[in-house]
Amino acid sequence: MTTSRAVLLTVPLLLAACGPESPQTAPAPETPAAERAPAAPVEIVPLEAAQRWMTYQYLLNTPEKAPSMVESFVRGGGHTADPDANALGVVGAFLARLGAMHPELLDDWIAAAEGLSPASQLVFAYAVWDAEPARSGARLRRLAASMTEEDAPGTLELIGQPPVSMEDLPPDNPGVLDFWWAAFLADGDTKWVDLVLAIIPTPDMSVEEAGLNDPARLEVARAAAWSLTSNAAQHPRVLDHLRQRQAEMQADWPTVAEIIRAAEAAAAANPPDLP
Repeated sequence: MTTSRAVLLTVPLLLAACGPESPQTAPAPETPAAERAPAAPVEIVPLEAAQRWMTYQYLLNTPEKAPSMVESFVRGGGHTADPDANALGVVGAFLARLGAMHPELLDDWIAAAEGLSPASQLVFAYAVWDAEPARSGARLRRLAASMTEEDAPGTLELIGQPPVSMEDLPPDNPGVLDFWWAAFLADGDTKWVDLVLAIIPTPDMSVEEAGLNDPARLEVARAAAWSLTSNAAQHPRVLDHLRQRQAEMQADWPTVAEIIRAAEAAAAANPPDLP
């Protein structure tokens, strides 16, 4: 991915995750960097194992494996599979949400990231900044000291900048959907599913009211429908939530009904390999 560094370091300003969900209590004193021993080398696993860990982390609940899995994902080329996708940015959003739920691991993540590849270091720099911005200064300075001359300045520029809630992102391009799904994979909260579902017009809306006469808006709506079908086929929690939302409508919602039907067929033909 030719834009991995530049894109990832601008993501916090445009597509940040989980600022408001971070713990509101006062942070505990940090351990000085000089008193923290470097982490042991991480275990490298096959790319498929790393992808599965990310896909079902909300069920696995093993956030301590993040350094190993992210580095395995990068070494396996997972971040370059789609040149048009901001894969590292999406993984950074996933880790930011995971880190916000497990702030006790952030120092360990930074210690491990010191020995990781430059791409992985950028992911962890974003994640620890967004997960707990009040304590990110020392962490980012420590990590920047081990980064390349190309990456360190952008990492240090994050210090003092407030994250933006990912929930407030306008769904003006399909890439935003990836960030919402990344958050769901981290915490399993169906509020992220609802954000995607909100893009699908309800039956009482006209084409103009739904904005679907705008080609760009139509593209996002189609991407939302596809992503709901794909994720519902992989995640029973998503499928159950869509069924619940459909029932709550107390009226026919053809697009959602078709999403549910297609997801059920896909799951029946290829049952998800849940943890």
